[in-house]
Amino acid sequence: MQHLSKAIAAANKTVYDLAHTMEKAVPLLVRQNQTLGRVVEGYAHEARERIEVIDRRVAELRTAVGSTLAQSDNALAEIVTESHAALSKLQFQDVCAQGLLQIDGWLAELSRHVASDFGVEGDIPPVAHETVGNDDVEVDRSGAGEVMLF
Repeated sequence: MQHLSKAIAAANKTVYDLAHTMEKAVPLLVRQNQTLGRVVEGYAHEARERIEVIDRRVAELRTAVGSTLAQSDNALAEIVTESHAALSKLQFQDVCAQGLLQIDGWLAELSRHVASDFGVEGDIPPVAHETVGNDDVEVDRSGAGEVMLF
């Protein structure tokens, strides 16, 4: 019994010491918890402010990108329109040039015939340019000046 009594007394002393330690530690834990709460609240507030700044900057960036894309679309549309016009002029000039080359060939041939028919001697200059392809084929000029890129 005495042995049990000493063990209970030792256990009571240990519980008393723990309770006394807890009594001192609890207010310290409460203060640390309050300090930690204030720090976390400060970080949360700062994080919200930074997120708002980021949101504003993202909105500004979206607006700037949208504006840039719109300007780019307009510039691209203008380039395509001007390219169509330039290609149409080039195609028209090509058809006209082919026609003029054909006339040049006809005039050179006519000059040779006239020179031989009238006995005129002299050098008739050769045709300045030759058309590519068959001279017997008529060039279709109906689509001259109309080019579609897309």
